[in-house]
Amino acid sequence: MIKYYNFWLQKEIEPQVLYNFFTNNFDVSPIRLRMISKRTGVIEADAELAFDLHSILPVLSSDIGSGIVFVISPLDNDIGHRAVLKARKLGAGIYELADVILLLLIDGDFSLVNALKAQLHNVDHELIDTADMFIRCGLNASLAAKKLYVHRNTFNYRLGNFINLTGLDIRDYANAQYYKLIRLLQLTK
Repeated sequence: MIKYYNFWLQKEIEPQVLYNFFTNNFDVSPIRLRMISKRTGVIEADAELAFDLHSILPVLSSDIGSGIVFVISPLDNDIGHRAVLKARKLGAGIYELADVILLLLIDGDFSLVNALKAQLHNVDHELIDTADMFIRCGLNASLAAKKLYVHRNTFNYRLGNFINLTGLDIRDYANAQYYKLIRLLQLTK
């Protein structure tokens, strides 16, 4: 599964330095590094990178000579890019997108709410119901299929369609949290 590691650097560095650090120190599938500005960017890599990143963050900061904030996002979109700018106030570290959004909401910052609500605007109601039930059943597909009164294969087909349409694989816990947060925001006025 691919994740997007949005980052913000305390000071400008050459993108090649950051790219070299990742390719030399991690045994993950190929990564793609894209700079958005002189201090922000996104790394596209396998989800396994997150496990290693937590333990190596102090070394990374030392090697590149800059503090760094990461926000791990399931999608490469404006929400992740904007969230990392908001996460700067949390300090150097690695954060899941849903956690950053929740902390922003607690602080009264609703700047990402409209973009979040719009993310599922074009998704068929049947697919939303399928995803909602999957979440309510604790990511248990068999139980969700039973509660929806559909065959397990039908459920899997619908869930697959939801994932393909949205790009949001809610079988992953962090993505499920993000989805649930979006749905809660959609239910509020």
